[in-house]
Amino acid sequence: MNSKYGILTGSSDPAPQELDLFRSLGLGAVKLLCGVHSPKAIESFRNVGAYVLQARIVYPDINNGRSPAQFVADRRNQIDAFIKAGLGEFELLNEPNTTREGFGKSWNSASEFNNWFIEAANRLRDIFPGIRLGFPGLSPGPADLNTDPVTGRAYRPVGDVEFLDACNDAVLNANYLGVHAYWNNVDEMRDFDSGGSGVGGLRWVRLYHERFPTMTIAVTDFGNVRAGVGDYAPNDDQWRVIGNEYAEFYTLCAQYDWLTAAFARVLRDPSMPDQSWMTPAFETRRIAEGVNVRPNMPDPSRLSLRWPTDFRRITQPYGMRQLDYARYSGNYLHGGHEGVDIAAPTSSNIYSCLDGMVVRSEATKGSLKNGYGAYGEVIGVESIVAGVGKVTLTYAHFKQRLAQVGNFVRAGDLLGLADETGNAQGSHLHLSMRIEGISVYAQLDYLNAGLYLNIDDAPPPPPPPAPGQPRVQYARTVVLLPPPAGVDYVEAVLNVTWDKRRYTVGGSADDGGIGDLDRRRVIAVNPQQWNGDLRSWYQQNYAGIILLIQ
Repeated sequence: MNSKYGILTGSSDPAPQELDLFRSLGLGAVKLLCGVHSPKAIESFRNVGAYVLQARIVYPDINNGRSPAQFVADRRNQIDAFIKAGLGEFELLNEPNTTREGFGKSWNSASEFNNWFIEAANRLRDIFPGIRLGFPGLSPGPADLNTDPVTGRAYRPVGDVEFLDACNDAVLNANYLGVHAYWNNVDEMRDFDSGGSGVGGLRWVRLYHERFPTMTIAVTDFGNVRAGVGDYAPNDDQWRVIGNEYAEFYTLCAQYDWLTAAFARVLRDPSMPDQSWMTPAFETRRIAEGVNVRPNMPDPSRLSLRWPTDFRRITQPYGMRQLDYARYSGNYLHGGHEGVDIAAPTSSNIYSCLDGMVVRSEATKGSLKNGYGAYGEVIGVESIVAGVGKVTLTYAHFKQRLAQVGNFVRAGDLLGLADETGNAQGSHLHLSMRIEGISVYAQLDYLNAGLYLNIDDAPPPPPPPAPGQPRVQYARTVVLLPPPAGVDYVEAVLNVTWDKRRYTVGGSADDGGIGDLDRRRVIAVNPQQWNGDLRSWYQQNYAGIILLIQ
């Protein structure tokens, strides 16, 4: 079971057949509809193995124009019932950049929704202090001004990226960021929307995650939206093809440690025949078969990687810089950085993460500096892990390789010395991983080794510098601002001095005394606003400071 593999429920409480299918597939996450489903649905899904439960707050009246206060008042009881039943994570509405979901009625621009969301979220938190709220998934793609037959107005007045940019404050106010991912075929599922159409299974990695790298993300709705699929018989091969796509997408999503869950559309909903995994008559379509045969990622209890350097710091996680890595790889990598980068200064030691056989030890060839390929000096170690199978780890950018092909190494054995050979902007270790039988085509089958690194093996970080002692002593001048100073003071100081000389600007008199220096200068602005004689205070506590009064 993988807790990130999830599915949306339909428009009614789950029937026993739906719960049986959920359990048989080993799914670990489910998305309910607050305002549609009863709280009993929460217990039902927990009983069949759901670890992650989210709810979308459904509110049809949003299309009639509703304020945050009205929204909270109308949905308060349903939210309360869900929380009491044990579900506390809610996506606040759905696709607010479309006219079907409130645009033009409850808000007329992205900036208006930004304010609407913040007020609604704050009101809900006042009532339910522990609630977790998600910024809603947007309708993906640029603006679509074609008339929506349901509303009679433009379908999507504002594209999702433009809408997201205007809602920066609302996103940061949320506890997580919802995204939607749609495609029509397997190639689009593996794509990052290189054509800018809004369709692509991986476009959110760049357009959402890289905009808000500190936010956790949930793929609150994904699926193959090709029209007409629902016309196929339940046992048609086309459903199995789509199931294979979903299985691969689940596995890829599981690599991102900042992703909480991915919810496929939809378990069973007669209003969505093209996306339902079961027919209205509870016949299971072959989409479930494709999902069911996909191998899960190993449980961390079965695969533990020894920390491979002497420095407890990841400098670049898996899945970063999508466009850069597509370019570096000749457009083969679509999901961003295919490994994890770990701090390792030049000539520092690189250790093996697992027992295994060295199957690769070479200088890669290419057109980068000194004729190297992307990995520079590289070592590959193949291991057989009980309960997991064949695991191949690739260690890159060595200065010197000390392990050769055919060597058997133990976890913790020295493989070589770190450097920046190949495509690297500084010395570090690049670690990537493949597991036989688990493929993610968009990432050339590279999986996230960072999910399995044992932090307990890493040396502790160095202690912070002692108070008042910077890491490097340097001569400086401190511009000391008075206690009531605000941003206007800071701007005034920078406007006058910055182009002529760099200063340390501070609001604490102690700032002027930091460091073991023979000579310090402090320029005090409006010293009369300090409580006491600033000159005498410095003479008593930091003798030797040259104090200039302005």
